[in-house]
Amino acid sequence: GTGGALCLMLQAFKYNLPRALEPIRQGGMIFSPLQWSIYAATVVIFALGQGNRCLQLKFAPLVVKRACSLDGKNNGAIVHGLLAPLYVMGLFHGTKQRLIKSYSLIFGTAALQIALQKGMVLSGASQSLSILNAGFAAGFGWGIVSLAWLYLSSMLTGKTPTYDAGFPE
Repeated sequence: GTGGALCLMLQAFKYNLPRALEPIRQGGMIFSPLQWSIYAATVVIFALGQGNRCLQLKFAPLVVKRACSLDGKNNGAIVHGLLAPLYVMGLFHGTKQRLIKSYSLIFGTAALQIALQKGMVLSGASQSLSILNAGFAAGFGWGIVSLAWLYLSSMLTGKTPTYDAGFPE
């Protein structure tokens, strides 16, 4: 379950990273000092907003808490194990509020990235696109590390996060 969530985040990270590093690979000559400042600010904002606030503080505890419930004693719900990545991300078997939050986070992030990149590509703004890719890469990178760390520490200590996983009653 957790491995599936990590794989999805790794895919997004791998998609964004090469584009984010393009200005650096070109020796930094394509950016003005102002653009480098915007690049750095975008990385910080996305790392703190997407990486820390959304992924580390909300998504990672949700995934780990729900993954810990897949111990084989969950009232015979074999489908939870078969669809573990979707289950741990809260995309089914949850309260209405949990389902709305999970779908909003996952599809909202994907829609935002697609919309921004389509707009930038159509307008030919490759420099702005590199800046946005750097932000997304920073956020997903932070999220990957925090999810892996939380999962490993939970497995080693036997303690699950105290996060509300939104299980139906």
